[in-house]
Amino acid sequence: MKSIENNFNNDVLKSSLNTSDSIYALGSAYGKAGVSLFRVSGLKDIVLSVVEKMTDVNVEKILTKPRHLFFTNLYNPVDRTLIDSVLISYFKAPNSFTGEDVLEIHTHGSIAVIKAVLNALSCIDGLRLAERGEFTKRAFFNGKMDLLQVEGLADLIEAKTEAARKQAVRQMGGAFTDALNVMRDDLLKASSLIEAQIDFLDDDFNSVDENATSDEIQHHVVLLIDNVLNKAQNLLNNNSGFLIRAGISVAVIGKPNVGKSSLFNLIVGEDRSIISSVAGTTRDVVDASVDIDGVLVEFADTAGLHETSDEIESEGINRALKMLQNADVKIAVFDCSDLSDDFGFDKNVIDENTIIVFNKIDLLEDNSNLNLMDFLKKNNVSFNPDNVCYLSVKSGYGFDLFMNKLKSVIKNKTDVSDDVVITQERHKIALENIVSYLKSALLVSDKRVSDLQAENIKLACNEIGKLTGKIYFNELLDNIFSGFCIGK
Repeated sequence: MKSIENNFNNDVLKSSLNTSDSIYALGSAYGKAGVSLFRVSGLKDIVLSVVEKMTDVNVEKILTKPRHLFFTNLYNPVDRTLIDSVLISYFKAPNSFTGEDVLEIHTHGSIAVIKAVLNALSCIDGLRLAERGEFTKRAFFNGKMDLLQVEGLADLIEAKTEAARKQAVRQMGGAFTDALNVMRDDLLKASSLIEAQIDFLDDDFNSVDENATSDEIQHHVVLLIDNVLNKAQNLLNNNSGFLIRAGISVAVIGKPNVGKSSLFNLIVGEDRSIISSVAGTTRDVVDASVDIDGVLVEFADTAGLHETSDEIESEGINRALKMLQNADVKIAVFDCSDLSDDFGFDKNVIDENTIIVFNKIDLLEDNSNLNLMDFLKKNNVSFNPDNVCYLSVKSGYGFDLFMNKLKSVIKNKTDVSDDVVITQERHKIALENIVSYLKSALLVSDKRVSDLQAENIKLACNEIGKLTGKIYFNELLDNIFSGFCIGK
């Protein structure tokens, strides 16, 4: 069967990286710590020269015991002055993070030691300081991980919440890659069937019964394409991966003096917004990040929405409206003691992901038969009755119930029922292209235009190759790897 994927050539890939160099870097954070970690990766002779010139460990001994920790003194290679007492470990290629020979040096974590070690390593001939992400780039070029796993590693390093950590670990472990490989295999099967049709079912074709008719083969092709198309569309329809990675944005909206800032402060657990009875106190967007059940949530207290001639307040309101348009979740706050048909914002922004808060319930003398949802119905507001709360921010009444409703909305938006989700804009673009190509392939299936069908399948497979890194662009790699620190 002819290959329909533009397989990459390792020699071509490596030409964009000077792999003849050996590199070093601090692999842990710069600053005072219990332990600091340094990495050296590259040519075997250069890596072992560090052992020979800077430690007391016998090179032959370390070669016979890779991955073992050796306790030794660490010296400056120029004058053999003692730097520190350290642990070193040697990893023989290809059984290392980069796929090259690697030496790890564990020192005490002081700034003085870090400077001394970096200075000492710079004195080793053939060794240079690594660029940002160069260790991981070498791992990619040496087939230790694909591009999706590289992005998973980057997300793991940046993860701020438990949900983000779990998601990054799944991607780094190859869950997304495995799913794409299954899709690719189905497309390859479809391609082989199409080629068999083109070749008039020659002897090399054995994917289906040799007596199968052209209609039966085409039916099987359509099933395979449709299966991959559905999987790609399901991935596109689920944006929970984006939200978990970047965080959910929540905008607190409403007219002035309804209690937005008070509620905002209560949610984030500190006085971030100024509270005053004077209208227009909040003139800009005040934000704060909160970890809610393992999900990063970015709350924004917005300026009170109303007509104003104040230039500064007007700019704050414009920013609030922009925030409102982009928010994943909204908290619409009303003063239940002073309701008005003028909401201060477009009623259509209220949806199933909006928590409606009727605040200042304590100001009503008798609320035993209160049903403020009638107010919403009267104003033709489309809302979720389960997301309506009666609250007194001043006394704290109803706050726990409000938080439970908010957590429920957040959970629904970030619920990952599958191990595979898209987390980057480039994932979305590639999958959109896959969907487009496969739809085109299905459109010509009834016309028996097999060449066009095969070409669209090839293009879809190329998009899968772009996702995993088998087909790549230097600009894409530069963008991804530049996000890493020098020691990674």
